[in-house]
Amino acid sequence: MAKRKVTKPVVSVSDRLKKYLLIVLQALCGVLIGLCFFIYNSSAALSVYKDNEVSVYTPAFHELSVPYLDSENYQTNIEHEVAEVIKYGAIQHVFETDGVYDRDKVIEIGEYVHRFDTGKYDGPKAYYTVGDLVAWGRDKVSHIYRFFSKEEYYEFFPSFKREPIEGEITAIEDGAEVISGSMTLSAGDDKADSFNYASVDAIESSYLTVDGLKLEDIALDMDEYKTLTENLELCVNSIYEEYNDYLEFVRDAGAEATNIRYYISFAEQDRTSVFTNAEAIGLNVADDKITQNFKQYGEYLYICPAKPDFATNMPVDFSYINNLIETYSYAYPSTCKFWIGLDTAFPASDIFSDNRNAFENTVHMMPWIISLGASAVIGFIGLAFIIIFMEKKQYSVKGASEQLGDFDRLPIEISILMFIILVLVLCIGELVLIRNINTDVRIDMGAIVPLSIMLGIDIFIMLLFFYGFSRRVICRNLLEGSFFVALSPYVSKCLRKIYAKFWRFYDSAGVVFRTWSAYILFLLLNIFFGSVIIFGSRKAIALVTVMLFDIIVGAVLFNRSMERKRIIDGIRRINAGEYDYQINDRHMHGDNKEFADAVNNIGHAIKTAVDSNIKDEKMKADLITNVSHDIKTPLTSIINYVDLLKRENIKNDKAAKYISILDEKSQRLKQLTFDLVEASKITSGNIKLDMNRIDFNELLNQAIGEFEERFEERGLSVIKNVKGANMHILADPARMWRVIENLFNNIYKYALENTRVYLDLENVKVDNDMLVIMSLKNISGQKLNIPAEELTERFIRGDVSRSTEGTGLGLSIAKSLTMAQGGTFDIYLDGDLFKITISFNSCTEQISD
Repeated sequence: MAKRKVTKPVVSVSDRLKKYLLIVLQALCGVLIGLCFFIYNSSAALSVYKDNEVSVYTPAFHELSVPYLDSENYQTNIEHEVAEVIKYGAIQHVFETDGVYDRDKVIEIGEYVHRFDTGKYDGPKAYYTVGDLVAWGRDKVSHIYRFFSKEEYYEFFPSFKREPIEGEITAIEDGAEVISGSMTLSAGDDKADSFNYASVDAIESSYLTVDGLKLEDIALDMDEYKTLTENLELCVNSIYEEYNDYLEFVRDAGAEATNIRYYISFAEQDRTSVFTNAEAIGLNVADDKITQNFKQYGEYLYICPAKPDFATNMPVDFSYINNLIETYSYAYPSTCKFWIGLDTAFPASDIFSDNRNAFENTVHMMPWIISLGASAVIGFIGLAFIIIFMEKKQYSVKGASEQLGDFDRLPIEISILMFIILVLVLCIGELVLIRNINTDVRIDMGAIVPLSIMLGIDIFIMLLFFYGFSRRVICRNLLEGSFFVALSPYVSKCLRKIYAKFWRFYDSAGVVFRTWSAYILFLLLNIFFGSVIIFGSRKAIALVTVMLFDIIVGAVLFNRSMERKRIIDGIRRINAGEYDYQINDRHMHGDNKEFADAVNNIGHAIKTAVDSNIKDEKMKADLITNVSHDIKTPLTSIINYVDLLKRENIKNDKAAKYISILDEKSQRLKQLTFDLVEASKITSGNIKLDMNRIDFNELLNQAIGEFEERFEERGLSVIKNVKGANMHILADPARMWRVIENLFNNIYKYALENTRVYLDLENVKVDNDMLVIMSLKNISGQKLNIPAEELTERFIRGDVSRSTEGTGLGLSIAKSLTMAQGGTFDIYLDGDLFKITISFNSCTEQISD
């Protein structure tokens, strides 16, 4: 069949008109989507208290599926209002008498400042009226730094006794220069005669106490004066702040300003105080009558912490309310009773009424918003497929690039830049328009029309750009005339590779589009049927349909999840040590099968590596054991013959010296052989521990006694410090002695002569565990120029020249034995300071056999 030859493809005018009409329809779908979001955000804007400030947010769909009084928004706001009522009830107690602001109410400043303390304030006292404290807070407290002569000092503080004066003193002696310093002068002191001036940080007494006194008239000494001034300044600032809160509460708590109703009563001595904005309830009403009245409001709360009694239908609990009341216990005696309600008729305009109206309006609009939005999304995506199919049909033939317009022939960089600039300009214009619309929560239809027009123009232009790019991709001239291609062959080569990958993706776009369209369809169907279930009338049919649909999708996803679970179980078993375990991937598909194969290969590789490592370790242990055993036999003979030679009465001094050297080196070789065997056993775990409760302190005392003479040879003195009583640990006595012996031997061999060795033993609580910690510190005789962790490796010695005795295994054996018994072993180096720390869990009980 001969291939049709196209010389000059033509895109008809009717095809272009159809395409533009479809783009207009797609833009309208986009406008509908944007309007659905805008209408929902505008109508569902709810206010909520957050950090004592009101913020506006848009609730999620699930929050609208319950009545307003059951919503999270209502719960958050009512908890805040209950807390505010209790808080401002305490503030009213400060400022009011019989429900009326009382500026002559007396306040003791110390008790007020320490009102939140658990104990009773017993410091110096000063009483002021509320009016004076508020006025003083408005005027601010003024400090005065004054200098007094001795006579002026005692005149300023008439209640002071002529006793020691503590503070910053300026003394003048014999006409010399002024000398400042902290001095204590008393009447009987010889230096008292040289005291001429004293500086004092005083507070200007703008207002007097109820007795007409100043603070300096009350204080008996400088400490009391300092306490009084501190209390006064704190009280004035706090009172003024609470006074402003009180005025705000009085303004916003009236029955005409809020739907919250409260009634707080408590008995004080022979009278009952009441704070309330429920005007219909009198002052002397029985408790059950008050409760009945508050129930009529719709939402109510009653609590009497003293009994305790608690009744409510609000979403708050007793502990929350009781903790709030305890916080302000200074204002609420045990006889207090609280009634708080919300008038669900909402006669006043407040946060609750506004939220309820927005909530219910949005609920009525939700089915229409969701249905319209879902239809618009489906239409937008469907039109995109249709238009791309039309573009591909028209421009995928040979020579179709000749029909591209002037804009499609521009360099790709210029097209992208123009697109970005245009999008920014249009987005800024929309944001300005939206900001003007959102100045009022109500939807202004007159403003929606220009917004819709602008949004439609934006989407239409963006779609024109998008389909222009798609045409260039279809014609395979996306990079034709590109600046990058013209300027750099290397960039051109890289972009061609990217372009080739993009084209391969485009060739398989049918599969990608089908996958995404199925996923989007799944979401849209669930949203649509969910809205019908929540807001529609045919709930049963919608529920059955969406359940069948979701069960099918869920079965497929469940099968994939079970495959992934088998892989995870296999990883866990391999991680637990079953390196030969193989995951059954017979019925797996796709990437799960590749994943399982990779895990199986990793498990096989790990098993091979572990087997090889175990074999190497066994060979090392066997080699050490065999070599040590082979050395023991001739070494025993050497030691025996050296012992026989020592018993001969050899008169030759050189021969006696040689025999002594042989004895010393043979004993050292014997110790090295013993250490090698023991280190091999510890490393392989082939040791048995006889764990008992031992006294670590006594064990250290015994070690100090045994090493005393050897330490004296090198001028080493042990400084022991014990903190705590119980020094018992759970350990193997013989192995623990070996650890201590190795550490003391290490000090004997390598510590600097004529220095001190510090031995500290203490009980320390770490988290919930009591630890017994022993630390040894000494100064090294050799330079320690190796890392601390290397000192516990085998055959590593601090004496690099190896001129001293030692096998290099002492610290390694000590660390291994310590860790085998459940302890910790750490080495710390700081210059020539060498420190070892060992810790064990404290053992407080006797271990039975």
